[in-house]
Amino acid sequence: MKNWIEKLLKYLSLIIIYTVFRQLLTSNLALFMDYFDNKDIVKIILAGTPIIAVYLLFQMFFKESNSTREKVSNDIEAKNKYKIHIFSLGLILLFNLAYFSPQLIDYKVKAHDAISSTAWTKLPADYTKKTGEPSQWNSSMFSGMPWGLLSNGIEYNYARKLNDVSHSFFSYPAGYMIKAGLLTYLALILLGVSPWLSVILALAFSYNVNYVVLIEAGHANKLEVLAGFPLLISGLILAFRGKSLLGFVIVSLSVSIAFVRNHPQMVYYLFILLFVFALVYFIYSIKNKQPLHFLKSSAVILAAVALGAASNISQIMSSKDFSDDTMRGKPILESNTETANTSSSVSGLNWEYAMGWSFAKEDVFSILIPRAVGGSSKEEIGKAEPGKQTLANALKGDGRFKPKKDGNYIFGIYFGGMGSTGGSAYLGAAVLFLFLFSMFLLNWRNRLAFGFVAITLIALSLGKNFEALNLFLFENLPFFNKFRAPSSIINILPAFLVIAIGIGLNKFLKEENKAKYMKPVLISAGITAGISILYYMYAMNGYDKINEGQPMIVEARKSLLGEDVMRSVFIVALACLAFYLYIKNKIKANFLMIGIAALVLVDLVLVGKRYLDADSFVNASTYQSEFNPRPVDQQIFSLEPNGRAYYRVFDQSIPTFNDAQTSYHHNTIGGYHAAKLQRYQDLIDFQIAKGNMQVLNMLNTKYFINQQQQLQINNQANGVAWFIKELTEVNTPMEEIRGLDTLNTRERAVILSTEFNKENYDQVGDGTGSISLDSYLPNNLVYSATNTSDQFAVFSEIWYGRNDSWRAYIDGVETKIVRVNYALRGLEVPANAKRIEFVLDPPAKYAAVSGFTSGFLLFMLVLLLVLPKKYKEKLNFVPKQIS
Repeated sequence: MKNWIEKLLKYLSLIIIYTVFRQLLTSNLALFMDYFDNKDIVKIILAGTPIIAVYLLFQMFFKESNSTREKVSNDIEAKNKYKIHIFSLGLILLFNLAYFSPQLIDYKVKAHDAISSTAWTKLPADYTKKTGEPSQWNSSMFSGMPWGLLSNGIEYNYARKLNDVSHSFFSYPAGYMIKAGLLTYLALILLGVSPWLSVILALAFSYNVNYVVLIEAGHANKLEVLAGFPLLISGLILAFRGKSLLGFVIVSLSVSIAFVRNHPQMVYYLFILLFVFALVYFIYSIKNKQPLHFLKSSAVILAAVALGAASNISQIMSSKDFSDDTMRGKPILESNTETANTSSSVSGLNWEYAMGWSFAKEDVFSILIPRAVGGSSKEEIGKAEPGKQTLANALKGDGRFKPKKDGNYIFGIYFGGMGSTGGSAYLGAAVLFLFLFSMFLLNWRNRLAFGFVAITLIALSLGKNFEALNLFLFENLPFFNKFRAPSSIINILPAFLVIAIGIGLNKFLKEENKAKYMKPVLISAGITAGISILYYMYAMNGYDKINEGQPMIVEARKSLLGEDVMRSVFIVALACLAFYLYIKNKIKANFLMIGIAALVLVDLVLVGKRYLDADSFVNASTYQSEFNPRPVDQQIFSLEPNGRAYYRVFDQSIPTFNDAQTSYHHNTIGGYHAAKLQRYQDLIDFQIAKGNMQVLNMLNTKYFINQQQQLQINNQANGVAWFIKELTEVNTPMEEIRGLDTLNTRERAVILSTEFNKENYDQVGDGTGSISLDSYLPNNLVYSATNTSDQFAVFSEIWYGRNDSWRAYIDGVETKIVRVNYALRGLEVPANAKRIEFVLDPPAKYAAVSGFTSGFLLFMLVLLLVLPKKYKEKLNFVPKQIS
């Protein structure tokens, strides 16, 4: 009987694996057929690749030595361990290349943020391509803003090259997911977890739906930073286990690479969670009377974090300096009733703005049930079926809606606590079942550590809906108020889940008396399935938002929720059955592993395909067509033969200050970026939003595009620079910005006396003469002046005075830049001046520190790799099995 069960499961597993890989490739079949002329070859490749994948897995799982089959936990010590690792790493690569196969034929993900990024980086990217130098300024949006300062000094972090290696030299998105898989596999192997279990969890981590949604949205930096978190957590645990040297190298390099991609929010949140994790360890060290061991391990970890950060100190300090001047910095205007609803009312972000995307308690259930709150604001709702009155059928009859290539229709049925969302936060029903079961297997220290981390993470994701905690942290915890969208912290949970599951299940697979875990299996299944059913009953009877909207939409929400609840319950039941058969000795460990792999990956892939499939990819020409100039853009081109440097555009046909697409072609007063200068935001709140034409004139806004994409020309714009007749002194920043209310910006300017001594600028002149722009590069602006007497010039360029970043030279002599009109640059220009030049070339701070520390970290890594085995064992480099 046992042999029949094994044979049946064996062939079922192979069929499932073949189906998964076939699904990954054939969903992209149309893209390949369009790209290649020889379609028969494409069909052969698509048919053959899944067969190769199945063959590799067959070799891995069913052609092992008897000792390996009997005890999976001994794989790492088996003679063929290198072959096993190669197969495992090959599987990660193969899975990713199958999923992202359109990337191999130069297709791109058509994502909103990716399109915005392409638009706002066009100007600085062109400059870098032309000159080979980084662009330090981006004049294409918000009338100009610092740019390269976010990454200034990154070239001195030599450890960043490891990032390219971790991608296997593939670009985004496949390379980032490969990095997530490879580093998670390494993290688990270093903790002593079986290779089979490690590769399953590595893929489960990579393909949790949160990360697929990040790709669909175009959040590349966030995804790449998250990809390295399992390895960082692993290094922390290794250090606490006494493997100090290995833990030190892993933590320091992980921190170093995490800072490279400059997504401080995710790194900051991770450090909060690691603090919670370490706090539990500290309490247990007191309980076990081993505080010295904890303190020594903590010292190693803190030193590793410090050196990892120091290797990137140039970039960190440059980013911090810049951040201080953005909406995340201290307010400039004094607090009063006028600033109450603006970003100038607080140090950091405004509470309501920062908490804008907070999970409601119902949103949390989407980690277990994909469409617990409707999934997303653009959810796959199914195919139209003849004779049925469904939402999909209604959309079929509406010419505005077209089905996807697979026939499914898209519609926004989200009814959670956030205004909108790009996708479900689904982590996988099988994954959460495995996590709960693993909690029974971990020792109490790890059980509480991982448990409290999960609880803390969910509490933080609730944001304004758990005000008792989050408002306290917002007001008291340093830097907490610098970040928005607390729901994004859910992206970190998968890293902790896979580490906990790896440690727990590895212990289970080594256990001789497995029967004692039957009860925990049933309890874990009961909790996960029970929560799914109880939530369904609550949503159908107690959650009013599900009933909002037209009856057909309400019916779609309820129907799809019911389907996904049953789906999660069914997945949990299958997982429970697999463990039951294994515990009862009906199947062996390799069949259990292949069963878990099939359940986890099929589940995640099918849900992920709702958000990222063949429809998400477009060829290069189609992607580029997003930036084809509109007729109104062509009009502006015909009026401005000298290029974009001589004018700015106010585009009202898009959300002006939340969309950067116009910046692809023109310098604009709007745009889209998380690091907007506070001064410019104040200018928007107090002047631009109120339609002050004198302020728009001083920003050289020559063209307005109305909502119908019709062009309106503003002939009153002040131009690139001009001489003024009067300079008015004010005493406070509020007076400075309020001074613009009725100011004739062509003839007058206001200056803040507390920062700039007006006595030095008494000889303003009579405003006669002119200034013309000769050349405009992001880091260098050159003007010609014509004036026979001393004059004071105002430039339609945003002032940025941090560390005297911009420097001005008049006929080769450096001249102090003055801030006027709250946000513009001013210069005193002597009579008969000829050449005026602005230069931005900020030196990298602490470059030597970055270079030395990153070099030291690389040396430590090389030392560990080249040391003979006996020395590695003495240094605890070779991981032992988990006890």
